[in-house]
Amino acid sequence: MLGMAADTASSPRNLIINGGFEEGKDAPTGWRFSSARMEDFEHGFTHDAANGRRAAHIVCRSDAMSGYWGQTVRVKPHTRYRLTLKVKLESGKVLIYAHGKTLNQRLYLNTAHENPLVPVFVPVKWTAGVVETNRWLDQMMEFDSGDETAITVSFGTYFKTGTVSFDDVELHEIQ
Repeated sequence: MLGMAADTASSPRNLIINGGFEEGKDAPTGWRFSSARMEDFEHGFTHDAANGRRAAHIVCRSDAMSGYWGQTVRVKPHTRYRLTLKVKLESGKVLIYAHGKTLNQRLYLNTAHENPLVPVFVPVKWTAGVVETNRWLDQMMEFDSGDETAITVSFGTYFKTGTVSFDDVELHEIQ
């Protein structure tokens, strides 16, 4: 899904700006970080990237709040889209979502070691949204834009201390 150079003549345009997080000085160009408790987070770049020189990074120091990187993009109404990105979850929980006035498409990720029943009583393959830790993993979410003309793509941590990185974010129209 990710990692291959796209032929612009045959591939749809990526609607995300700076999805590889290579541009920007103190923060990634085109992205904003938001939380109701900014003091609970370290956010910025890491040089441990899936591709390129940098990736977006979040360290959450409290279970009290969520914090997300986000970017708003224009979309066509009633059109199918595919959001792809790479996630490296060291600990904690991740929420990836596309949202607007009526759109609220979500993908939740957590680690198996957060569940006391895994793997002794419950095989890992039976747990939806559970990912391996400390390695880059491809994630994908498809959705219909409904009546939306602009949506926000967000990803980050929620209500759990942890460390996570993101790279190679792409949003494409699909047939």
